[in-house]
Amino acid sequence: MQSCCKNENNVEIQSRSIDIPSHKMALYKSEWLKIYTPIVELAKIQIRMNFMKKQIDIRTCHLTEDTSFLNRVEQFLRAINIGFSIEDSLAILKFPDVFLDNFNIHEVKILKNLHIERAIGRMIGREGKTKLTIESLSRCKSLIKDANIFLLGPIENTRIAKDSYCRLIMGSQPGTIYNRLRNIRTKIKDSYGSIQTIYNELEKK
Repeated sequence: MQSCCKNENNVEIQSRSIDIPSHKMALYKSEWLKIYTPIVELAKIQIRMNFMKKQIDIRTCHLTEDTSFLNRVEQFLRAINIGFSIEDSLAILKFPDVFLDNFNIHEVKILKNLHIERAIGRMIGREGKTKLTIESLSRCKSLIKDANIFLLGPIENTRIAKDSYCRLIMGSQPGTIYNRLRNIRTKIKDSYGSIQTIYNELEKK
């Protein structure tokens, strides 16, 4: 929910409320300082947790230098709600061109029953190897939840990761995807520190 008003100094105040899933309440309570601090310090956005409504309320104030941060704070919180770690989600606040993206398997190909499970299996791979490899080579974090794929990263990186997942849904073999990603890897700029560090250990394996 979004609203807009003016304070006593005639400064426009924009506010939004983001629902908290019941299963995420414990996380928000235990990690509130890690969530609250960057929002206040980086975005200069006011924030409070509404326990009664199970919502987080955010709003601009006289200290807010860039009102577009309201969108980024909302995306940051939605990334946490979806299941991305707080550390990964912070990239949305730190870098203006890091976004959330998502798509559904059925947008790529209409599949039913076992065919959906097989497509999900191809995307994840044995012990998660395929998903981890796509993340490492595309520099984009991803979550696969049922038939939905969520991506977190710079636009170009999410485009590359999405293309890889779409090809797997259509039936391509993981080896083909790996080779294609390695061929375009040199075109991806490693200029996103908080995301880049996620993959340092992966590359050592």
